[in-house]
Amino acid sequence: MLKYSTTFNAEDRNEELRQNPPQIMNAKELSVYLGISERKIRSDAATGLLPSVRLGGRVVFRLSDLNKALEKNGKGVSS
Repeated sequence: MLKYSTTFNAEDRNEELRQNPPQIMNAKELSVYLGISERKIRSDAATGLLPSVRLGGRVVFRLSDLNKALEKNGKGVSS
């Protein structure tokens, strides 16, 4: 009988999230994607620094809105 591993590897999930982000993310996913704290994500969303959308009681972030905001606010910054 074959046994399948059902263990969840958080590091693999985080790497996958960074490499292939979903189009809509919650604060926890966005914090992994951007590499900053979830608390900072929520704070910046509340002040309007990060574009967010409320869906019922949830706050979500659209990747397209974030990319536009980064392009707009990141002009003049070299990588």
